[in-house]
Amino acid sequence: MVSRKRKRQEERYYTGMNVNRAPVISTRQRTHAVQPDQETVFRLLNTQMGARLRSKIYKCIKEDGSLIDLRTTCNAMTQLERGIVSEAEAAGNFPTRTIANFLNKHNKANETTNIDLWKEYIVNHFDAIVVQENARIAAETQEAGEKEVEEADVTATAPLQQEMRSCIVPLSTVIRQDLPDALKRTFIQRLSATIAQATDYTTAYGFQLYRLMILFKDHTFEVGANNSVMIQEHQGFQCGNILPDWFPLDDEQVFVAPPLQAQVQQLDGFKNQYKKLFNDAYLDLVHSSYFGPDGATATSLRNNPLFHAVLRIIPRDEQHLPTLDPYIMRTLLAQYKTNFANMWNSKRFTNLFNHLLLVLLRLHLAPQREQKKREYTEQKKQARSQEPRRATPPVSDSIQGIPADRISVIHLSRDQKRNLFDKERKNHTKYSNKAELHQDDPNFERKYQQWADRSLMRIDTYKRVLQTERQAAAQRQEEESDEVDPDDEMVELEIEADNYNAA
Repeated sequence: MVSRKRKRQEERYYTGMNVNRAPVISTRQRTHAVQPDQETVFRLLNTQMGARLRSKIYKCIKEDGSLIDLRTTCNAMTQLERGIVSEAEAAGNFPTRTIANFLNKHNKANETTNIDLWKEYIVNHFDAIVVQENARIAAETQEAGEKEVEEADVTATAPLQQEMRSCIVPLSTVIRQDLPDALKRTFIQRLSATIAQATDYTTAYGFQLYRLMILFKDHTFEVGANNSVMIQEHQGFQCGNILPDWFPLDDEQVFVAPPLQAQVQQLDGFKNQYKKLFNDAYLDLVHSSYFGPDGATATSLRNNPLFHAVLRIIPRDEQHLPTLDPYIMRTLLAQYKTNFANMWNSKRFTNLFNHLLLVLLRLHLAPQREQKKREYTEQKKQARSQEPRRATPPVSDSIQGIPADRISVIHLSRDQKRNLFDKERKNHTKYSNKAELHQDDPNFERKYQQWADRSLMRIDTYKRVLQTERQAAAQRQEEESDEVDPDDEMVELEIEADNYNAA
């Protein structure tokens, strides 16, 4: 909860009123403004203007409009479309109003306006984009025709396929049914491509972060020139040095991660920077450095010298940058932060180190008992591995049903009876489909077909048992009603009345 800041007054023991301190003239400190270079600004603006112009030309060609009228309309615009500058700032990971302030200074120095950039872009790229969009529409038309032919062939002979789907909601139920087929296909293709790119980005980001983590297995921070921080390859001590001689090791050359040197820890601000490793701000810096359009800024690297040292060892790969929308990447990064915090929380490391200390104490304080325990465990493991494994019984040709005298159905409730029959019907459908899918393998086909027949046999058994139990219950009810004698009932009522009067 955010508390409202109140103005504090100084108490004076004068009659009348409270006296505040005398005002002091001070200026508000301005935040550090990021100054982008001219090439980056124009590249981001050209990307956004190209996307807008490409969309207009594509729509005009699809609707059989006039490109001459479109060009005249674009040249007649008096200001940039809304969102071009803000989207360019978001694509470049710049603060708000950064590019807008840059354009104001640029226009004032060159006596130009923002719309001049749009008109210049139309003159240089309008004809080229028209050619590209015509080729794109022709390719889409040809692909749509081929897809319709393929879909017709597939629909005519639709074999069963073993589908694996992670999302249980089909996209066909989300898309409007009255839309044209070409538009539906375009939407599904775009959505599938975005999902694939999002998965690729998450995988690449996790892989890059894992590389940064395992770097510290054989590297550590050291003091460089001018008291700067640098990373050098260093080797820790062997694990065998802290273990008894009798303790078996699969590999003698196992080293622990190298510790931090005392000289590095004495540097000013090193401990505070070291605590920031792999926190939320660090993960943001990893994203902007390795997956951002322009990489991390010089100010960010100057404020994070430890990450700057890591970046020198594992540089940025300019050839494999994601083309995903920045908003989607920010959403995926927020989800990855949550999963990363849950996976690598401090509780796991605390339990792991506590268990490690406990094992070391057992090995050094009670070595004989620990040695006997490990030898006993190893003997049990070897004996278990030498035991012959139970062979899987072969599938018999004959199906044995459930004996009718060992089951009862009538005592179940109505819902339980319905679920019992529904389960066997679903099993019959499932195993029949699997038998049809595995027609090329006779063993699997025979196995699944026998399981399907077994479900039918169980359904018949349940029906027969239920009918028999109902007939037996009805007959038993008739016999009980016939055994009741009216004279006996009158005698019992008279006895109860006499006992009541006597009381």
